[in-house]
Amino acid sequence: MRKFLLLAMLLPVMSSAQGLEVVVEGAFDNDLEDTKAVYIFDPFLNHNQVTPTVFPVIDGKFSGILKSDVVRQYYICTMDEWNRSSMKMRPFYPDADTVRITINNDMDYPDYKVSGGAVNDAMNTYMAEYNRLFGSHYTTLQDAMESMYESGNHLSASGKEIEEQMNAATDRETWVPLYDKKIELEKQRLFYSPEMQKLQDEYSAIQAEETQWELEWMAAHTDLHSYSMLIEQLQRKYFFPQTSAIYAALAAANPSHPYEVKAENMLAGQGIEQGALFVDFTLPDINNTEHTLSKEIAHRVSVIHFWASWCGTCRVHGRHLVPLYEKYSSNGFTVVGVAREYKNTGALAKALQDENYSWLNLVELDDSTGLWAKYGILAAGCFVLIDENGTVVNSDATIAEIEKYLAEKFD
Repeated sequence: MRKFLLLAMLLPVMSSAQGLEVVVEGAFDNDLEDTKAVYIFDPFLNHNQVTPTVFPVIDGKFSGILKSDVVRQYYICTMDEWNRSSMKMRPFYPDADTVRITINNDMDYPDYKVSGGAVNDAMNTYMAEYNRLFGSHYTTLQDAMESMYESGNHLSASGKEIEEQMNAATDRETWVPLYDKKIELEKQRLFYSPEMQKLQDEYSAIQAEETQWELEWMAAHTDLHSYSMLIEQLQRKYFFPQTSAIYAALAAANPSHPYEVKAENMLAGQGIEQGALFVDFTLPDINNTEHTLSKEIAHRVSVIHFWASWCGTCRVHGRHLVPLYEKYSSNGFTVVGVAREYKNTGALAKALQDENYSWLNLVELDDSTGLWAKYGILAAGCFVLIDENGTVVNSDATIAEIEKYLAEKFD
């Protein structure tokens, strides 16, 4: 199920000048007891910002001190899960002197137990009700989907062809365009076989029902766990008529929490859709000279290329934009790149030497302005296509969509 894949008055905890210090202790049962360590991290930070807290596992048990600025949501995973970048969703909150966690190998959600503190109690109440309402539905669908995968009947003929080509690709330059075609086939409902597409539709229907239930839950429970649920929804770009009101209630019930700024930035991103005006910003280039977007793209068809030196897929997409820029720049078409970097611009400088991006490139260090959230971007990169009037034409355009628009505009 989706949850398995990828809050109330707070009780006193130990405090220090830097924030909170909480004992986290726990154990594994069954065959997971052989893991060497557990990793604890903030799930709402970009992976380049995450430095996990690591507790060794000895004889199936672990214990250590977790330091945090405030009570906020953390995830716990095994070392193996961390190394393969496939962490199961095991949230908890450092809201008591000691938080106890037991992790098992159960495939049902949740596959762990946590105790200690009012926020964890609120989370456990939510999880029990969630599992009662949706657990069996997801399990039934997942079993049916797994059967389709095992039989090899989950893809259409076009889907099989693209998947075979992707599996045979030996470099990112070849693989990325194939992946783009896969996404386009999924949008057209042509990637999966009819039988699998039916299961996908049923899955989506349950997800929609679940999301509406979550909204009702958050409206009725203005605790910190609900605040975390709202942040998760906003990260998935789920915006609803009642979202702003729910946020206002959660912010009032949890004053001055860091989630407030995060939520406000994400809520600003809900307007960056087709027909909206772009969000203006001022950022420096690699030489620390500041540029304001509105001045750079005034009265011009433009693309904002959100990318990063560490995002290989973003860089490949940028290379495929170069021919369009060279063809249409004389017509007034322009591109502004914005790189999402961390700590310094050393890697960016090297990337700009390696890539043939002749347009203006700006940089945001350490998410200092919250720009990605303001544009509703989940990860590192995308293309935002804007017309000469400053109106967003496409907030997540493909190269093919940009090429089609430019050809209709200028050819």
